[in-house]
Amino acid sequence: MGAITTAFKKEFADTLYLKAQQAGSKLMTACRHETDFSGEAKFYNQYGSDEASEKNARHQDIQYNPDDYSRRMVTPRVAYWSKLVDTEDEISMGLDPKSALMNAGSNAIGRKIDDYLIAALRGTAMTGTDGTTETALGSGQKVAVADSGLTLPKILDAQELLNSADVPEDDRFFLYGPKQLKDLLKITEITSIDFNSQKALAAGRMAAFLGFNWIMTTRLYDASSVRYCMAYHRMGILLASAGGITTAIDKVITKVRQPWQIYADIYCGATRMEEEMVVEVACSEA
Repeated sequence: MGAITTAFKKEFADTLYLKAQQAGSKLMTACRHETDFSGEAKFYNQYGSDEASEKNARHQDIQYNPDDYSRRMVTPRVAYWSKLVDTEDEISMGLDPKSALMNAGSNAIGRKIDDYLIAALRGTAMTGTDGTTETALGSGQKVAVADSGLTLPKILDAQELLNSADVPEDDRFFLYGPKQLKDLLKITEITSIDFNSQKALAAGRMAAFLGFNWIMTTRLYDASSVRYCMAYHRMGILLASAGGITTAIDKVITKVRQPWQIYADIYCGATRMEEEMVVEVACSEA
Protein backbone atom coordinates (compact mmCIF):
# COMPACT_ATOMS: atom_id res chain seq x y z
CA MET A 1 0.00 0.00 0.00
CA GLY A 2 1.21 3.47 -0.79
CA ALA A 3 1.94 6.13 1.81
CA ILE A 4 -0.35 9.11 2.16
CA THR A 5 2.33 11.24 0.46
CA THR A 6 1.41 9.51 -2.80
CA ALA A 7 -1.85 11.43 -2.78
CA PHE A 8 -0.33 14.79 -2.04
CA LYS A 9 -1.43 17.37 -4.58
CA LYS A 10 1.05 19.23 -6.78
CA GLU A 11 0.20 22.74 -7.88
CA PHE A 12 2.01 24.97 -10.35
CA ALA A 13 2.04 28.74 -10.66
CA ASP A 14 -0.13 30.12 -13.44
CA THR A 15 2.44 32.77 -14.39
CA LEU A 16 5.63 32.44 -16.43
CA TYR A 17 8.41 34.42 -14.75
CA LEU A 18 11.47 35.69 -16.57
CA LYS A 19 14.89 34.93 -15.12
CA ALA A 20 17.41 37.68 -14.36
CA GLN A 21 18.29 39.59 -17.52
CA GLN A 22 18.80 43.10 -18.86
CA ALA A 23 15.33 44.47 -19.55
CA GLY A 24 15.45 46.10 -22.96
CA SER A 25 17.99 48.64 -24.17
CA LYS A 26 19.92 50.77 -21.70
CA LEU A 27 21.45 52.95 -24.41
CA MET A 28 18.54 53.69 -26.74
CA THR A 29 17.72 56.80 -24.71
CA ALA A 30 21.40 57.73 -24.37
CA CYS A 31 22.08 58.37 -28.05
CA ARG A 32 20.79 60.38 -30.97
CA HIS A 33 17.93 58.25 -32.33
CA GLU A 34 16.51 58.91 -35.79
CA THR A 35 13.39 56.86 -36.62
CA ASP A 36 12.95 57.69 -40.32
CA PHE A 37 15.43 55.20 -41.78
CA SER A 38 14.72 54.03 -45.33
CA GLY A 39 16.73 52.65 -48.23
CA GLU A 40 19.76 50.37 -48.29
CA ALA A 41 21.91 53.04 -46.64
CA LYS A 42 21.48 56.54 -45.30
CA PHE A 43 23.95 59.41 -45.24
CA TYR A 44 24.15 62.09 -42.59
CA ASN A 45 25.87 65.31 -43.60
CA GLN A 46 27.99 67.32 -41.19
CA TYR A 47 29.85 70.60 -41.06
CA GLY A 48 32.85 71.48 -38.91
CA SER A 49 33.80 74.71 -37.16
CA ASP A 50 35.17 77.95 -38.65
CA GLU A 51 37.12 80.90 -37.33
CA ALA A 52 35.78 84.42 -37.82
CA SER A 53 37.86 86.98 -39.74
CA GLU A 54 38.42 90.61 -38.75
CA LYS A 55 38.29 93.70 -40.92
CA ASN A 56 41.60 95.55 -40.78
CA ALA A 57 41.44 97.92 -43.80
CA ARG A 58 38.93 100.15 -45.62
CA HIS A 59 37.14 98.57 -48.58
CA GLN A 60 38.71 95.26 -47.71
CA ASP A 61 37.78 92.31 -49.89
CA ILE A 62 35.81 89.52 -48.25
CA GLN A 63 37.81 86.41 -47.54
CA TYR A 64 35.72 83.24 -47.61
CA ASN A 65 36.24 80.45 -45.14
CA PRO A 66 37.28 77.08 -46.56
CA ASP A 67 34.61 74.39 -46.68
CA ASP A 68 34.55 71.78 -43.93
CA TYR A 69 31.81 69.36 -44.95
CA SER A 70 31.80 65.68 -44.03
CA ARG A 71 29.44 62.73 -44.21
CA ARG A 72 28.67 59.55 -42.26
CA MET A 73 26.96 56.48 -43.63
CA VAL A 74 24.65 54.11 -41.77
CA THR A 75 23.85 50.69 -43.20
CA PRO A 76 20.90 48.80 -41.73
CA ARG A 77 20.71 45.38 -40.15
CA VAL A 78 17.71 43.38 -39.05
CA ALA A 79 17.78 42.01 -35.52
CA TYR A 80 14.89 39.68 -34.77
CA TRP A 81 13.60 37.19 -32.19
CA SER A 82 10.76 34.71 -32.55
CA LYS A 83 9.14 31.82 -30.71
CA LEU A 84 6.41 29.32 -31.55
CA VAL A 85 3.91 28.21 -28.93
CA ASP A 86 1.71 25.24 -29.84
CA THR A 87 -1.87 25.19 -28.65
CA GLU A 88 -1.18 22.01 -26.69
CA ASP A 89 1.79 23.74 -25.02
CA GLU A 90 -0.58 26.19 -23.36
CA ILE A 91 -2.86 23.34 -22.28
CA SER A 92 0.02 21.31 -20.88
CA MET A 93 1.59 24.27 -19.07
CA GLY A 94 -1.71 25.42 -17.62
CA LEU A 95 -0.85 29.02 -18.36
CA ASP A 96 -0.61 31.51 -21.20
CA PRO A 97 3.11 32.23 -21.78
CA LYS A 98 2.71 34.63 -24.70
CA SER A 99 2.96 37.90 -22.77
CA ALA A 100 6.04 36.80 -20.82
CA LEU A 101 7.69 35.49 -23.97
CA MET A 102 6.96 38.77 -25.76
CA ASN A 103 8.75 40.59 -22.94
CA ALA A 104 11.69 38.18 -23.30
CA GLY A 105 11.81 38.91 -27.03
CA SER A 106 11.67 42.66 -26.59
CA ASN A 107 14.46 42.41 -24.02
CA ALA A 108 16.58 40.42 -26.47
CA ILE A 109 16.10 43.06 -29.17
CA GLY A 110 17.00 45.80 -26.69
CA ARG A 111 20.24 44.08 -25.77
CA LYS A 112 21.11 43.67 -29.45
CA ILE A 113 20.56 47.41 -29.96
CA ASP A 114 23.05 48.07 -27.16
CA ASP A 115 25.53 45.74 -28.87
CA TYR A 116 25.19 47.73 -32.11
CA LEU A 117 25.68 51.04 -30.32
CA ILE A 118 28.71 49.90 -28.31
CA ALA A 119 30.30 48.43 -31.43
CA ALA A 120 29.73 51.72 -33.28
CA LEU A 121 31.20 53.78 -30.42
CA ARG A 122 34.59 52.06 -30.55
CA GLY A 123 34.54 50.59 -34.08
CA THR A 124 35.10 51.88 -37.61
CA ALA A 125 32.79 54.55 -39.01
CA MET A 126 32.12 54.70 -42.74
CA THR A 127 32.65 58.25 -43.99
CA GLY A 128 33.26 60.22 -47.17
CA THR A 129 31.12 61.15 -50.16
CA ASP A 130 30.05 57.58 -50.89
CA GLY A 131 30.66 56.09 -47.44
CA THR A 132 33.70 54.02 -48.43
CA THR A 133 36.30 55.71 -46.22
CA GLU A 134 37.02 53.83 -43.01
CA THR A 135 37.49 56.13 -40.02
CA ALA A 136 38.73 54.55 -36.80
CA LEU A 137 38.65 55.93 -33.29
CA GLY A 138 42.15 57.36 -33.02
CA SER A 139 44.67 56.55 -30.31
CA GLY A 140 44.32 60.12 -29.05
CA GLN A 141 40.78 59.28 -27.99
CA LYS A 142 41.82 56.30 -25.89
CA VAL A 143 42.83 56.17 -22.23
CA ALA A 144 45.35 53.36 -21.77
CA VAL A 145 44.81 50.48 -19.35
CA ALA A 146 48.04 51.19 -17.38
CA ASP A 147 47.57 47.90 -15.50
CA SER A 148 44.77 49.39 -13.41
CA GLY A 149 41.01 49.32 -13.16
CA LEU A 150 38.77 52.37 -13.43
CA THR A 151 40.46 55.16 -11.51
CA LEU A 152 39.76 58.83 -10.89
CA PRO A 153 42.72 59.92 -13.11
CA LYS A 154 41.26 57.88 -16.00
CA ILE A 155 37.88 59.55 -15.60
CA LEU A 156 39.57 62.96 -15.49
CA ASP A 157 41.57 62.09 -18.62
CA ALA A 158 38.35 61.23 -20.46
CA GLN A 159 36.73 64.44 -19.28
CA GLU A 160 39.78 66.47 -20.39
CA LEU A 161 39.68 64.96 -23.88
CA LEU A 162 36.02 65.89 -24.28
CA ASN A 163 36.55 69.36 -22.83
CA SER A 164 39.55 70.00 -25.09
CA ALA A 165 37.36 69.32 -28.13
CA ASP A 166 34.65 71.74 -26.90
CA VAL A 167 32.19 68.87 -26.54
CA PRO A 168 29.03 70.22 -24.86
CA GLU A 169 29.05 69.62 -21.12
CA ASP A 170 25.48 68.33 -20.94
CA ASP A 171 24.30 64.90 -22.16
CA ARG A 172 27.59 63.15 -21.48
CA PHE A 173 27.52 59.45 -20.62
CA PHE A 174 29.97 56.95 -19.16
CA LEU A 175 29.44 53.23 -19.80
CA TYR A 176 31.03 50.92 -17.27
CA GLY A 177 30.76 47.34 -16.05
CA PRO A 178 30.15 45.66 -12.65
CA LYS A 179 33.88 45.33 -11.95
CA GLN A 180 34.36 49.04 -12.60
CA LEU A 181 31.59 49.84 -10.12
CA LYS A 182 33.60 47.96 -7.51
CA ASP A 183 36.63 50.08 -8.46
CA LEU A 184 34.62 53.29 -8.20
CA LEU A 185 33.19 52.54 -4.77
CA LYS A 186 36.76 52.41 -3.42
CA ILE A 187 37.44 56.02 -4.49
CA THR A 188 37.02 58.48 -1.63
CA GLU A 189 36.12 61.38 -3.93
CA ILE A 190 33.15 59.37 -5.18
CA THR A 191 31.88 57.83 -1.94
CA SER A 192 32.50 60.75 0.43
CA ILE A 193 29.77 63.38 0.69
CA ASP A 194 32.58 65.90 1.19
CA PHE A 195 33.35 65.60 -2.53
CA ASN A 196 30.16 64.22 -4.06
CA SER A 197 26.54 64.94 -3.13
CA GLN A 198 25.52 61.58 -4.62
CA LYS A 199 25.63 58.86 -1.96
CA ALA A 200 27.10 56.25 -4.29
CA LEU A 201 28.19 53.88 -1.52
CA ALA A 202 24.74 53.86 0.08
CA ALA A 203 22.94 53.46 -3.25
CA GLY A 204 25.44 50.90 -4.56
CA ARG A 205 25.44 52.52 -7.97
CA MET A 206 26.65 55.58 -9.85
CA ALA A 207 24.22 58.25 -11.02
CA ALA A 208 26.16 61.39 -11.88
CA PHE A 209 29.80 62.31 -11.37
CA LEU A 210 32.17 64.74 -13.11
CA GLY A 211 29.46 65.73 -15.56
CA PHE A 212 28.75 62.17 -16.76
CA ASN A 213 25.53 60.20 -16.55
CA TRP A 214 26.72 56.73 -15.55
CA ILE A 215 25.24 53.59 -17.12
CA MET A 216 26.31 50.14 -15.96
CA THR A 217 26.18 47.47 -18.65
CA THR A 218 27.46 43.93 -19.07
CA ARG A 219 27.65 44.34 -22.86
CA LEU A 220 30.98 46.21 -23.05
CA TYR A 221 33.75 44.64 -25.11
CA ASP A 222 36.46 42.84 -23.19
CA ALA A 223 39.65 41.03 -24.18
CA SER A 224 42.57 39.58 -22.18
CA SER A 225 41.05 40.73 -18.86
CA VAL A 226 40.64 44.30 -20.10
CA ARG A 227 37.19 45.94 -20.21
CA TYR A 228 36.74 48.84 -22.60
CA CYS A 229 34.51 51.47 -21.01
CA MET A 230 33.17 54.33 -23.10
CA ALA A 231 32.74 58.03 -22.34
CA TYR A 232 30.80 60.01 -24.91
CA HIS A 233 28.30 62.72 -25.74
CA ARG A 234 24.78 61.82 -26.85
CA MET A 235 25.32 63.47 -30.25
CA GLY A 236 28.49 61.43 -30.79
CA ILE A 237 26.57 58.22 -31.51
CA LEU A 238 23.63 57.73 -33.86
CA LEU A 239 21.03 54.99 -33.97
CA ALA A 240 18.95 55.08 -37.14
CA SER A 241 15.86 52.86 -37.24
CA ALA A 242 12.71 52.43 -39.28
CA GLY A 243 10.33 53.37 -36.48
CA GLY A 244 11.86 51.46 -33.58
CA ILE A 245 11.08 47.97 -32.28
CA THR A 246 8.23 46.07 -33.97
CA THR A 247 6.34 43.32 -32.11
CA ALA A 248 3.55 40.93 -33.12
CA ILE A 249 1.68 37.90 -31.81
CA ASP A 250 -0.11 36.00 -34.59
CA LYS A 251 -1.53 32.61 -35.47
CA VAL A 252 0.52 30.63 -38.01
CA ILE A 253 -2.20 29.20 -40.24
CA THR A 254 0.22 27.10 -42.34
CA LYS A 255 1.06 24.84 -39.38
CA VAL A 256 -1.05 22.16 -37.73
CA ARG A 257 -3.38 23.53 -35.03
CA GLN A 258 -2.21 27.03 -35.90
CA PRO A 259 0.37 27.70 -33.17
CA TRP A 260 1.10 31.18 -31.92
CA GLN A 261 4.14 33.01 -33.31
CA ILE A 262 5.60 35.61 -30.98
CA TYR A 263 7.87 37.94 -32.91
CA ALA A 264 9.99 41.07 -32.39
CA ASP A 265 12.46 42.86 -34.65
CA ILE A 266 14.16 46.13 -35.45
CA TYR A 267 15.54 47.46 -38.72
CA CYS A 268 18.40 49.70 -37.70
CA GLY A 269 22.03 50.72 -37.95
CA ALA A 270 24.44 52.73 -35.82
CA THR A 271 27.49 54.88 -36.39
CA ARG A 272 29.85 57.10 -34.45
CA MET A 273 29.19 60.65 -35.59
CA GLU A 274 32.34 62.37 -34.37
CA GLU A 275 35.55 60.91 -33.00
CA GLU A 276 36.17 63.87 -30.67
CA MET A 277 32.88 63.13 -28.89
CA VAL A 278 33.93 59.60 -27.89
CA VAL A 279 36.64 58.35 -25.52
CA GLU A 280 37.55 54.72 -24.88
CA VAL A 281 38.76 53.97 -21.34
CA ALA A 282 40.58 50.65 -20.92
CA CYS A 283 40.27 49.05 -17.48
CA SER A 284 42.07 45.98 -16.17
CA GLU A 285 39.89 43.26 -14.63
CA ALA A 286 42.79 41.00 -13.71
